Amino acid sequence: MIAILLGIERFRPHAPAPLIAVAAGIAGMGLLGLQAYGVESVGQIPQGLPSFSWPDFSLVAALWPGALASR
Repeated sequence: MIAILLGIERFRPHAPAPLIAVAAGIAGMGLLGLQAYGVESVGQIPQGLPSFSWPDFSLVAALWPGALASR
């Protein structure tokens, strides 16, 4: 993957190198049957949205100085 990224960045600097590298990895897994050779993929990805939860407002006092300093 690194070679794909570096090669695209060198020869086609305006191409979306990370997107192409991910697509090549997905295609390689499917076309070459790499699972049969012990190459593992990510596995199951959960579907849907995570459940909603309210933010912990008690953290505001600890986080606001850092938020102001980043401006």
